[in-house]
Amino acid sequence: MGPTIGRVDSRGYIYRTELVVDDNGPRFVAKKFGPDGSVSAELSSSPAPLSLKGAGKVIKAVTLLPASYFQLDQADNVVYGYPETYDLVLFRASDADPFKKITGATTSSRSLRKKRGG
Repeated sequence: MGPTIGRVDSRGYIYRTELVVDDNGPRFVAKKFGPDGSVSAELSSSPAPLSLKGAGKVIKAVTLLPASYFQLDQADNVVYGYPETYDLVLFRASDADPFKKITGATTSSRSLRKKRGG
């Protein structure tokens, strides 16, 4: 599995999410690349909806797990989100450090169904 999503901003910087499997387990990492293709920064990461099975470490997809997502706004800022934690992280186009974090309260789908009467 290679890059899962990519975007190019107005200055030619490339942003994409890559699957990384290492000692920390499988995860998606949002990276910023320079116009020449060199890695400029790792912005954020989240667990990948995959599990490693067996001695040979076969990758198996786990269904219905959330996946991270990012979007560029009109000012080339990056908005990165992870739906399981209801977190959004905003990065300025010129900086790899977030300038704003929005954290939402997590509520399980079971408690949401109870509130809705389902």
